[in-house]
Amino acid sequence: MPRYTIHPWRTHTDLLTVRAQLYYLDTPAPDARRHAVDRILSCWKLRGNLPHAVESTALLIDAQLHHQSHNSERSDFALRAVYTAAFTRFVTGFCDIGRSREGLLQPSSMLDVAKRIGMPVHFVGLRHEAVHEELPSLGRLVRAVDEGLRWLWESSKDVASEAFALWLLHALELANAYAAHGSTDASLQAATLRVCCLYPGSWTKMVGQRLLEGDAELMADYQALFEASVLVANSETMEVDTEVGTAHDGGPSELPFSTRDELVAVRYSALHDHSTAAVGWRRALFAPSVPIGIVA
Repeated sequence: MPRYTIHPWRTHTDLLTVRAQLYYLDTPAPDARRHAVDRILSCWKLRGNLPHAVESTALLIDAQLHHQSHNSERSDFALRAVYTAAFTRFVTGFCDIGRSREGLLQPSSMLDVAKRIGMPVHFVGLRHEAVHEELPSLGRLVRAVDEGLRWLWESSKDVASEAFALWLLHALELANAYAAHGSTDASLQAATLRVCCLYPGSWTKMVGQRLLEGDAELMADYQALFEASVLVANSETMEVDTEVGTAHDGGPSELPFSTRDELVAVRYSALHDHSTAAVGWRRALFAPSVPIGIVA
């Protein structure tokens, strides 16, 4: 049976409207941000089933709004307390959700959960300091709340990308299931795999790997090209010791290179020692002596 999820908002458009008001995605009306926060905390929360990410976003922005209306003649302690309450609830909630999903008698620490969900680990340190020691300074809290809102925004985009990638794989599986005479139409899978090679990224990599694992013919035709595209994506973040030419990620030793340099995929053994051993695709130290598009 299908499982239904009940949300406190009426339509998905309502959620997108509130998100636009919170993050200034369009030109908001005066007090639109305050209206969005009140709508979440005074209306949606009372209805129940409010996702922690939505509540945390409202609480963090509510702290910022209190700061904007703060009277300079008053003590900063109350303002620091507002920031601290919002930030600690934000961090604790996400870590508790991660530990409850484990279902273990001895769940992981908050630090381990933060690493697993991609939350900056210093969030946990600041939360510990705020709960067990003196309240952090106002400047540190302001910066932490700003960073927390950016993390929530980036996390929401990652969730949407993951959902689209999974939906695409499901659609491709259905296309195979309903192919004529029970045969598999590989043209759609091949076209999708070519897009994954042209636009390498974390989610296209996941889609490409799943497609290759499920089809031997696709693997024979596109495995080498797909691996080469992954090299292009990884080169943006790989650090290389410019003196000895050793990759810091534990990979094979290479000469220094610029990420903007053209990557030439060649088979070393075929071009140099005419060996039949398969060594895969590597970055060439110099341009190959064969026309572009020819695989020796």
